[in-house]
Amino acid sequence: MGYLVCNKCGGTYKLQEEESPDDFENCECGGKLKYIENIEPTPNSVNHQRGVKCPKCGHENLDKVKFCGSCGENLLKEKKSFKSLFKTLNFDIILIGSILTILALILSKILFFDIVTGQEPVTDSEQSLYTLIYFIIIMMGSFIPATLKKLDYKTAALHGTIIMIFPATFFWIGVLGFYNELLSNYVSSSLEGISLNLIFVLVTAILVIVYIIVGLLGAILATLLNKKLNLSEKNVWIKLDNYINTITDEQWKFGYLSFLITIILLSLMSLI
Repeated sequence: MGYLVCNKCGGTYKLQEEESPDDFENCECGGKLKYIENIEPTPNSVNHQRGVKCPKCGHENLDKVKFCGSCGENLLKEKKSFKSLFKTLNFDIILIGSILTILALILSKILFFDIVTGQEPVTDSEQSLYTLIYFIIIMMGSFIPATLKKLDYKTAALHGTIIMIFPATFFWIGVLGFYNELLSNYVSSSLEGISLNLIFVLVTAILVIVYIIVGLLGAILATLLNKKLNLSEKNVWIKLDNYINTITDEQWKFGYLSFLITIILLSLMSLI
């Protein structure tokens, strides 16, 4: 039967029974097709290339071809660089997640902040439980929107980080400016020579990093759940995605920019 090889994209197609090379004029990409009898390397094979199996369907293609000749799978998937990841950002997910994170942070503060920071006396086991619940609630800010679309894990991690970083910074600098007073109660005599403002900055930086990790994990877990349960193919998720898609990417970007400006202004006002 033999194979047809495209001279443009390198794709291969295995001829089926009763099919002839004359039945095909050009590849789908527009390239010219060349007939070879065997995909194994021989003196007469194209570029002496070796066969490579498609990871998706198992079809054998010539080495270094771009797409599988049977199912069209990309056989030369490039690893995404950190810079290229930013081109895949979904600002709808980021804006929705950022707003949900702000709401989750406020709710968590009302319910558990005094317990987590030790201002309300509880047992160690109770404090550990409340701390876990505290961070689970906050994680929902990145978990919920990340279930809406299929993302790879690197992209999901980037979304979770961006979703969390600005709300967390605002929360600690803007909303909890009084945290200086709380810290002063825990500064030991050995740290009396260190500026309380410096300690506040360091503690804030550490906590923001913790929140970023929480957001990152939330988005990754949502992506795992999406892939395991095929949530993107469920009617509810399809309807939500269609509703979100009625707003253009430019509008989502403008909305997120407005959100960032608001966060920055509120944080600056709290420092004045």
